[in-house]
Amino acid sequence: MDALIAHAISKHIYAPRLPALLQQMGIDDLELCRRAQERYRHNDYSHLRLYDGAEAMLQRLRPTHRLGLITNGPVFTQRPKIEQFRLARMMDVLVISEEVGIAKPHPRIFQLTLRHLGVAPARALYVGDSLRYDLMGAMAAGVDFVWMNPHCLPLPADMPQPRAAIQHLEEILPIIERIGGAGSYLTSTIPGAGYRGSQRQGSDHRE
Repeated sequence: MDALIAHAISKHIYAPRLPALLQQMGIDDLELCRRAQERYRHNDYSHLRLYDGAEAMLQRLRPTHRLGLITNGPVFTQRPKIEQFRLARMMDVLVISEEVGIAKPHPRIFQLTLRHLGVAPARALYVGDSLRYDLMGAMAAGVDFVWMNPHCLPLPADMPQPRAAIQHLEEILPIIERIGGAGSYLTSTIPGAGYRGSQRQGSDHRE
């Protein structure tokens, strides 16, 4: 039974969909469904780590900049990660795709975040590590994008050019200064994909 639960979880299906998945496997046991959902909801995120320097950078920017976070995924998986890294205390706005009914790369989730921050797109900067979700979404919303690229991957030919590509988060500070200087209303957004764990995902990697 535990092997079946583990198999269901390995498919990265949201907990509300697990009963349907188990039924497709020919399993109608309600208790099994309940256990599968509970096990999914209590996933261990202890292997996840923020990018090196993330907390120090946010603490440095917080006194003079508006900070926001956008992450794709269900609330029951994203909230525990936010709490684990104590990100809420460092952010002015937190946006989880399930809560707002929009997900990256749709530009509306960026526009919504900026509206709550009180920041115009031209005064915003988005930092992310997903080209498909972060770069494409930010640029569609008219927001400057910095690519967090710790492994020095080449930019695909079909992708637009970001403002910059960085390997370490502290590299973002001089970029922010060049764009707007201290006191400007910029939002540096560290998405769910900004988590670094033993396995890199695509948003936790629903991006």
